[in-house]
Amino acid sequence: MELNMRDTGKSLRMSRLFQADGRTVVFTIDHGKVAGSLKGLEDPGATLEWALQSHTDAVLLNPGVFRHTVDIWERYPSPGVVLALDVHLTGTIPRTQSGSEAYRMLSSVNEAAALGADAVKILLVFGRDDLEVHAENYKLAAKVIREAETIGMPVIFEPTLWGNAIPKEKKNDPEVIPHTCRIAVELGADAIKTPFAPGIFAELCKQLPVPVTVMGGAKTDSTDELYEMVQGLVDDGVAGLVVGRNVWQHDEPVAVWKQLNRIFHPTLKID
Repeated sequence: MELNMRDTGKSLRMSRLFQADGRTVVFTIDHGKVAGSLKGLEDPGATLEWALQSHTDAVLLNPGVFRHTVDIWERYPSPGVVLALDVHLTGTIPRTQSGSEAYRMLSSVNEAAALGADAVKILLVFGRDDLEVHAENYKLAAKVIREAETIGMPVIFEPTLWGNAIPKEKKNDPEVIPHTCRIAVELGADAIKTPFAPGIFAELCKQLPVPVTVMGGAKTDSTDELYEMVQGLVDDGVAGLVVGRNVWQHDEPVAVWKQLNRIFHPTLKID
């Protein structure tokens, strides 16, 4: 049988993101390219270091921060690396919004591969007022898929309802999110990073042929609420959790991070 090296590369990279149980907990620190310095993420290297000291399946970050933290990665068993390639801009001043719907690619699949990435992540923003901006998002997403296929690089799609045509209270609409995830798979996604919405994931995970990971989202009111949500995702068959602010903005971030990993990996020993 002829060996398909591209499939081999993709399989190997996916195995560095997901544990043998088929699950992953991804530590995300990619917020700075839009928001700048956030509480808990003032020093990305320091935040990354305590996460790598604990059990960490994968880290989602931007290429610039990855370049500046290579010395930290070299001191610990390296988790999977997911690099964000694009940006959705809502304003020109950090931490503000002006109603913009601008979308741009900031890096490429080949650049991510040269840095040592195991996967790349791109946005698919729904609910835009401007159909041409939405079409450009599709066009660039398709381009990333084509480039990634030539070198065996997994592509994670993040379908969101961030467009101006979506009211704030509908940004996590359980009626719409399954459709956005399906579209992402139709475009060629190897995995999905989707917003949380109650009551949809048991069926969605059965329908989609790729791993479904769920964002931790905005900071929750209580740690117990977060743990309950995450346990529900595990029970529904979700393959992964992608979490940031609910960990590094917590008063006890290391304890929370370890507990989230214990929930998703109950058979692993996580001290």
